[in-house]
Amino acid sequence: PKISYQELLAYCLASVFGMDFISKAPGTFGSTAAIPLAWILSKHHWSLGLVICVLVFLVGIWTAWIVEKHSGKKDDQRRC
Repeated sequence: PKISYQELLAYCLASVFGMDFISKAPGTFGSTAAIPLAWILSKHHWSLGLVICVLVFLVGIWTAWIVEKHSGKKDDQRRC
């Protein structure tokens, strides 16, 4: 099926620009993407960090909703 720009953006953000598709330790690679953001935020006032965290949280909800809607798959919440 054809994918819209909105869906492409959601997939890119949800997978941390493809890091989630790395076969070995995708969560580890995805977490390393947060290190530069954490370093930048550590140099600023805590209130900016709070605002950024809330925005990242809201964007995460949006991307999860779009990807779930497009793929037709729910996150099964299983732990490996």
